[in-house]
Amino acid sequence: MRVDEFKDEIRDIGRLYDEDIFVETVDGKHFVMHGNVPIAMVTSERRYRMDTSCLLVNGTSDSFISKIFDAIYEFAKTPIEDRKELPRYIVPLPRLVTTDGRQQYLTHKLGKFFACGRTGELRQTWKEKDLEYIPEEYRKYAVEVKEEIED
Repeated sequence: MRVDEFKDEIRDIGRLYDEDIFVETVDGKHFVMHGNVPIAMVTSERRYRMDTSCLLVNGTSDSFISKIFDAIYEFAKTPIEDRKELPRYIVPLPRLVTTDGRQQYLTHKLGKFFACGRTGELRQTWKEKDLEYIPEEYRKYAVEVKEEIED
């Protein structure tokens, strides 16, 4: 299970049970957060290394805890080299910079493509397999994203 899949799985479980649960990564450790409280951790240093000692959350069902534990174990048993997220790509638009020096990027919203400065609120990155959906004339400008911007 890749890191992005783990984050999605935890988020989806939270939605299913109407719980504020997500994964936050700090210094190679993936913390499963319940609100602002870490309830479990999986390290990126060694396979199978996890801490679920705080997994019991007051007022949550056994099935919720079970699903969270299953996702944590599935991620922890994944070989470290197989956890890497797939690269994402962004399309800086050539010679398109604002007067204040901000590079403009190909952006997508509601079925339309347009230029916009870097933001985490709009779709500006694509997985390699999805590059085929952006207009062909812009594909050659796609570069790998080094760092995602949070929403």
